[in-house]
Amino acid sequence: MAAGPIVVGVVATPQQWRREFTFHVRDHVPGDVLEVRALHDATDAFDGVDVVVVDDTLSFLTPTQVIGLRELGVRVVGVYDPTGRRGKGLAALDQLGVDAAVPLSDDPAGLVDAVADLPDRHRRARGNGHDPAAPVSLATAGAAASVVIAVGGASDSPGRTECAVGIAQSIASRGRRVVLVDLDEHNPSVARRLGYPLTPTVLDALTALASGGDLSAAVARRSGAGGGAVGFDVVAGLANPADWPQLHDVSRLLATLGESWPYVVVDTGGVCAPDQVPPGGARNAATRVALRQADHVVAVGNGTRSGVLRLFDWAASAAELIDGPVTLAISRAPQEAFRRGELVDQLTATLPPLLCADIEFIPRDPRLAGADWDAAPPGPGPFMAAIESLADRLVPRRAPSRRGLHLGRLVGSR
Repeated sequence: MAAGPIVVGVVATPQQWRREFTFHVRDHVPGDVLEVRALHDATDAFDGVDVVVVDDTLSFLTPTQVIGLRELGVRVVGVYDPTGRRGKGLAALDQLGVDAAVPLSDDPAGLVDAVADLPDRHRRARGNGHDPAAPVSLATAGAAASVVIAVGGASDSPGRTECAVGIAQSIASRGRRVVLVDLDEHNPSVARRLGYPLTPTVLDALTALASGGDLSAAVARRSGAGGGAVGFDVVAGLANPADWPQLHDVSRLLATLGESWPYVVVDTGGVCAPDQVPPGGARNAATRVALRQADHVVAVGNGTRSGVLRLFDWAASAAELIDGPVTLAISRAPQEAFRRGELVDQLTATLPPLLCADIEFIPRDPRLAGADWDAAPPGPGPFMAAIESLADRLVPRRAPSRRGLHLGRLVGSR
């Protein structure tokens, strides 16, 4: 089957460069070489596109989504204004993780060369045995190959652990390898929730890391107590919360796990203030490291008055740690549109803009109680439907390839 044209998805920006590029391709580039599509939403970038072109004026993609695109072999080109008079500049594109950056001063032919060369270099690299998901530009040669998703917040049921389990299950269902790490210093509950034995724990993983051992030996093996199929791996939390002073080198642990698991979901503690407790030090240090290192944070809270106040308390400490996209997952929210609107107004008026730019409401689901009792992952229902919607921001689903290529990958059973 013929490879077909390179499909270039261009963000639907009103900027002049987009019109000039589109007209140049129409007038000078054969249709069987380059095909241009307008992208109105970030999910459009995951639908049969080879190269995505964005600029430095719009927050169209998140760094998490760029990593997901790279995993599919899609490349991202950024257009920026080198004078700095408009847009966020080259630094913003570097932070996004683009594969190539083109200044506005270049004519449209330069942008055509950039977008046409990326897939070609990608094919050459793949033929030479290099990783096809590796960046092709020197600027991003050291970019992270994994995505760290930290689930935080001060919440009631369904809380952080339930959401973390649901997110990990949803990512696994999309054909990605994912590991769920329990770093809750106060109430580690992932192992109990899913029917895993209390050992090995995250301390075993840290010991293996320090000694140069195999981290896979610290991945929990499920006992017969759990029901349902778990599609992801688990690093269990502390068997005894009093062992929290031993949680050292967490940053390196998450980075090392990312070498084997493209997606690392972290269930953090409900407190992230720098709580100094002698002689052990800062009790919440592991949670703080995870929030600081995360590519995307999911903050879980509930819509009751007390729940909102606890969320505000958590955000007061979390805001200084988080440097990336955040999704608020709000359970037990009012059903009435007017009341829910009041809740959103209260959240946006009190929380920093970074923490309330994206809100997902988690509906009540009585089936969660049965899943918890059976130590099974949450099954189909209102809760998982909301989690699937949330996970679309983190790991958009793979669309069937326009060229008939099979992009999926099975999650290995344990």
